[in-house]
Amino acid sequence: MPYAITQAHREQITSLSAPERFFHFIDKVVEHEALWTLKKVDELLLFSDDEERMIIPVWPHPDYAQVFATDDWKNAPAVRIDLESFLKRTLPSCIEDDVYFLVFPTSAEEGAVSSAEDIKAELTAAIETAKEKTPRTTEDIAELPDDFVAKL
Repeated sequence: MPYAITQAHREQITSLSAPERFFHFIDKVVEHEALWTLKKVDELLLFSDDEERMIIPVWPHPDYAQVFATDDWKNAPAVRIDLESFLKRTLPSCIEDDVYFLVFPTSAEEGAVSSAEDIKAELTAAIETAKEKTPRTTEDIAELPDDFVAKL
């Protein structure tokens, strides 16, 4: 079962910039050991961007995913992915297949695009940081790449 969030909290978090939501995503996934995506029948939501990269959107909580679910995906449920499974199975497969992730897109369809390698590195660093109880911010990255934020 996902952690509880209020409407006010949801609005506050979705108003953050894409890089801020990226770090919120990483920290919440590590804290709750799960992430969420959309799935209908046996098909995960997967699309390609303008650069023809295959992309899977992910969120730290199912409520955020449901806001994003529109059109053909309107009735698609948010599905939980266990962090351990994501690190050991999903990410290696996505690295091999060159699949990217759209991290915490909002209903405005904006989110941070990240490679599977970068997601793995960030999650691994956050797990280590969580052990030390040190909060992470966008200041922890020297420079964000130009294509870090994407609009669909």
